[in-house]
Amino acid sequence: MTEDPEFGDKYGENITYVTISPDGSIVATFNPYDPSILNTRVVTNDAATSETVISEAVTSDIITTEVVTNEVATSEAATSKVITSKAVTHNKAKIQVDIKKIFDKKPSNIIGWSLAVSDIVDDKNNIGLVAISCITDKDMNPKGGEGMDPKGDDGMNQKNMNQRKYQIYFTLLRPFIITDIKQFKLSRASGGGMIKLFKFSFDNSNDINVENIPPINHRGGVVTYTKNSQKKSATLICMDYMRIQKIKIKLKSIQKRMQFGCRKNISVSKDGTYLLPENLFEKLESIKDAKSNWKFLLKSRYQEFLMIDTSNHQKINIEIYDVNNLQLVNVFYRHRGEQCLNSNDKEPGIFAISTDSRLFAYSYYGNNVITLYLMENGLEIVSKRFDKIYKIKFLEFIEKDKKLFIIGEDKEHNVKFHIWIISGCFKNDFPVSRDDIKLSGNDISTLLKYDEYYHTLTKANGKIVTLEKYNEDRFKVLLDILPIKRTAFRENDVVADEHNEHKYRSSDLEPWNNNVNDTRTIHGRFLNNDRRFLFIIGQNSIQVWKSKSSYFIDFNDFHNFEDSNLVYILISDNIRPEAETKFLVEDDMTTVITHACKSLAYLYRSTKNIDSKKNQMFVSGIINIIKDFIKRYPDNWKLMEVQHPLMAYLIYSHSFPLIRHILFENAEKLHKPQSIYSSYPYYDGLELHNDLELQNNYLKSANDLTLALKFCQDRDAVMSAYLLEYYSENSMSHIGWMLNVTKILPDFSKLSNHDYYGNYMDSLLFKPCFGEMKYNFPIKRFRELSVCENTLKVYVPVTALISTNLSNILRYKKVRHEELHNLYMVPIGPRNIYVEVRSRSGPKYAFFQGQNYDNFSHYLN
Repeated sequence: MTEDPEFGDKYGENITYVTISPDGSIVATFNPYDPSILNTRVVTNDAATSETVISEAVTSDIITTEVVTNEVATSEAATSKVITSKAVTHNKAKIQVDIKKIFDKKPSNIIGWSLAVSDIVDDKNNIGLVAISCITDKDMNPKGGEGMDPKGDDGMNQKNMNQRKYQIYFTLLRPFIITDIKQFKLSRASGGGMIKLFKFSFDNSNDINVENIPPINHRGGVVTYTKNSQKKSATLICMDYMRIQKIKIKLKSIQKRMQFGCRKNISVSKDGTYLLPENLFEKLESIKDAKSNWKFLLKSRYQEFLMIDTSNHQKINIEIYDVNNLQLVNVFYRHRGEQCLNSNDKEPGIFAISTDSRLFAYSYYGNNVITLYLMENGLEIVSKRFDKIYKIKFLEFIEKDKKLFIIGEDKEHNVKFHIWIISGCFKNDFPVSRDDIKLSGNDISTLLKYDEYYHTLTKANGKIVTLEKYNEDRFKVLLDILPIKRTAFRENDVVADEHNEHKYRSSDLEPWNNNVNDTRTIHGRFLNNDRRFLFIIGQNSIQVWKSKSSYFIDFNDFHNFEDSNLVYILISDNIRPEAETKFLVEDDMTTVITHACKSLAYLYRSTKNIDSKKNQMFVSGIINIIKDFIKRYPDNWKLMEVQHPLMAYLIYSHSFPLIRHILFENAEKLHKPQSIYSSYPYYDGLELHNDLELQNNYLKSANDLTLALKFCQDRDAVMSAYLLEYYSENSMSHIGWMLNVTKILPDFSKLSNHDYYGNYMDSLLFKPCFGEMKYNFPIKRFRELSVCENTLKVYVPVTALISTNLSNILRYKKVRHEELHNLYMVPIGPRNIYVEVRSRSGPKYAFFQGQNYDNFSHYLN
């Protein structure tokens, strides 16, 4: 630690902090011993190239290097980065700060600072907000309830009355609540630090960045701005050892200021204070070190999300909270393997959340395995081990969430950079060299020691910002990593050889065109003069066949399915029968599989006699392409299936054997439910609505289960039955499997004339997932409901953050550990649920509907 020559270390370490706004457009830097906070705009050039630029910003008053995102930029724009003094004023804003003057009384035992910068909150004037928070020992490791604020956050200002209520509260709930007593008392205590807010503008023609906003005293902690959904306002989150505080900041219009005679053009108000999630509070309490707790909180939050991982000898439980809406997002599970045997509860896991909040990536601290999850249902997609990495240090989704950027180290403590392409393509793990990253040795050292240099690295919206280790007035923005050459199947640019071409009858190789007398010919040639592969260019299809023997003797040796296997096909009316067409499949097997699924849909849509022998042979050939890929690369299929709505094609084409194979004839859980098709990142590119002959507006809000129900009304119900059985069977391991079942249950009443749907609700009550699933949530607090007196107790889990108001605390019951074995979980949302009550007079049903309960599950005792 470097000491300031005048002040020593009384304001904490002499280090520079860096942060980035939620949308990645602004980078701020701050050092408590420097007289200013510098805000630098990260300018996005819409005309950019996919070429990566590692941008630099120099905090000099003379020269600033422009921060440019080169997605489609010209080389001239990429190289000409030094800008004029006039442009500089629009790309940086400096706030003068005098630390000595912002304190009414300087706090004691300062352990560090937290820095946050908002998105632009006023586009017209280019206004943004900055917050700095001074953090003390008292904020991160208080010694009990001393310093209790008699007014508190719930507005009660009668100290004696408060103390009396506390005594009643403790007496009534002591049998159920132990840790809450301490956490609740600490939440009433004032902190030791403070929060200071600043306003700035990139428009230097205005004097709007000079207003002095009074500090928020006795509240120090980790601060962050949430994503800005409303202009002229922002929400600041501050977290300390025991609570979360939301602070609302609003810019006042000139009209309102004149109307109410207010001189201030900004208002600050508390938007509520809430207890830290219980499992996180218990973790911090076990660490018992203020600075370690501070770092733990820093690494546990990302923008509005807060992550808590707890573990036992069998599995790791991961909770994700959205602090902005005060709700638990989901619970994720990971079974402990050999890589997780050495537990380290003093460090949170490494994690990242995609920019669209759809995917969650997690790595247990100190190992080399990354697990991907779906945020909306909590289900694991796939786990991947990176053998060339010993410990993973940092994760971030980049390039519109299509890739995961990984920083790690090997056993020799050398830094490793990797890219994981998560589209499902065949080759998806690429090491990235130091030359591509374009960082100095000192910068590499800083990244490698992220645990020590926690203040030097930050991320948001796919951008990663790091400070230079020995020149902390400079930072670098790692934008899109250099383009990666993906595996592609292509035809070489060889000189055309008339002896390497042959003509075949279209009716033999394109029977779906339904013209037996068609005498048109289509072209075929050996792919790259390799006699193992025959490339066919049809009237409306492109096909590749592989000989079942070592190779084709000649063109006449090809008799389609008799002696060959179909390995690629695309049937589309957009294909033109041109002999000079070159074969090119980019993104390797991702394209092969999506084209196979589109071809199944085409055959079903365009062929009236789908059961004809020739057509059925092609259907079987396409299914074999998909089944062979699943058998050889199940993890690639899992990634592909959650990124592309492949099951929709299989449902539409009534591919019953393939659906059954995917759901039941494989030990892998190959299919994951998702609530709407429009959430798939590759939905638009596939043009699914055209392939399925459905309105795009309908299809965007549909899912696999609703689509199966639509196509199966008044017909065979086997597809819906497959999905319902698959979801209910797997729900024993996680309630997220019932995501779409819950929503569709009310629709079954409309199909009561159908034996299967009419009886599904009754059959569901006798499935193991209903009433036989042992409680497996890390949450131990419930709200008790009165359902059937002296017969049944139903509990709603408390998945919302609990306000520090006394009245809210009294509403909840914490179940003792020894009672947990009596709790069973029902994996169905509470808005529409039948509960069977077993009694001597026979089964009875209680129906909950329209209750304003949390959208998770009910618990039966």
